[in-house]
Amino acid sequence: FFNFRNSSVKPDANSLLDEICDTIKQTVIVDNINFVVDVLLFKADLPARALATKHVNHNGYYACLECDQKGVWYEEGRTVIYPYIPHRMNRRSSSHFDFCAEQVNQQLSCDNYYGIKGVSPLRKIMDIPNQIDIDIMHLCFIGHCNFLLCKWEKMIVKQSWLSVNDNNDDTQRPLSQEYSHQSYHDLQPVPLSVISQSTIDTNSRKLMFPHVSSTMYDSGNLPNLSF
Repeated sequence: FFNFRNSSVKPDANSLLDEICDTIKQTVIVDNINFVVDVLLFKADLPARALATKHVNHNGYYACLECDQKGVWYEEGRTVIYPYIPHRMNRRSSSHFDFCAEQVNQQLSCDNYYGIKGVSPLRKIMDIPNQIDIDIMHLCFIGHCNFLLCKWEKMIVKQSWLSVNDNNDDTQRPLSQEYSHQSYHDLQPVPLSVISQSTIDTNSRKLMFPHVSSTMYDSGNLPNLSF
């Protein structure tokens, strides 16, 4: 849905989602046919997810929806970071969210309790956090994948890129002319830290490079993916 709001402050989750969630809970009648709407997942970028779930923003303490790690202040970067901890953190559950929200509602916590600011309207129609999906576009494709592709591009000579488009239409597609006797899946990865442009051996059969080209693939040979 689209909504326009003229205000100096953004609306809260209740004004945005209360009516929608109440409507979804009811039976929708269209042309005398009853429809029961079941919401499976909620997906949004991190600021929108924080607003909808009544959770602190991703740059605050207790920002993770999956566990109760607090995070630590990083003075040099002026932000909260979440360093690796060898022992397991406590996993959040829907009952944990409900308990924390109740602490805030009873004013036992002035702002938030373990990062939770209150009861989200989404709680009426779904399980938080189990039905809150990750934002793969921002968390993976724009960030990590972009970084890896930029690194990989510097590892490959121009001739290797161009030769990929010269492959034939066989099911077993070679990575390039330099690797014509070995399929892509047989190549072994090499850590980025030990490879530089000056040390690449274009005849090596042990490097794993991305297969990026304009050629078409047989969809029947692709793995099944679920989102």
